[in-house]
Amino acid sequence: MFSGKPIVSLSFGPSYIEKNKNITLPTCHVTSYPPAVITWSKVHGELVRGRALSKDGQLSITHAQKKDAGLYKCKATNILGHHSAVTHLSVVELPQFTVRPPGQLRELTNRNITVPCQGTGDPKPTVTWMKENGELPLGRSNVGVDGTLQIWNSKEEDSGSYTCMAASAAVFKTFSVMKLTVSTRGRILRIHLLPKYFFTCTFCFLHPAGL
Repeated sequence: MFSGKPIVSLSFGPSYIEKNKNITLPTCHVTSYPPAVITWSKVHGELVRGRALSKDGQLSITHAQKKDAGLYKCKATNILGHHSAVTHLSVVELPQFTVRPPGQLRELTNRNITVPCQGTGDPKPTVTWMKENGELPLGRSNVGVDGTLQIWNSKEEDSGSYTCMAASAAVFKTFSVMKLTVSTRGRILRIHLLPKYFFTCTFCFLHPAGL
């Protein structure tokens, strides 16, 4: 039988958990004879009393807070020596939109289109745009660092569903979809209100079913 100081195997991670949720860190696997005593500690700081529990080589944290983020060390000790390894925990606040794009947007051709989309969270989310069944207009579009989508010299082919995505740590994501309709021109529509009166709309977009 092997006899010597312990050998610890532990996944570095990182492990992600939403703020105020419970998490169990990766299992600390120990090979040891004589048997080792396993202890957990926080590399920078202390384990939070009442919310951290160590059992069978695992450390569980309840109601995780931002201050719980960081490196955690598993240490195995027997009479012949000791060995340790660390794992990383990241506590995140889910991304949320502070500015959403409209659900529907109608524009004429040959126009410049600007659509804001902004998010908040911790880590700060990255905002990107995607077009369903295609790519953003090549050479005529840009997504700013603040998440604003710009399309220049709009064309009918730009019509479609666009999705704004805010992602934190590339793991937690939220989405908002906008339907863009680009037409060559508006249409004139007359709606009769009473026998002697009518309403004239000189710039209207009509659904085909209404024609």
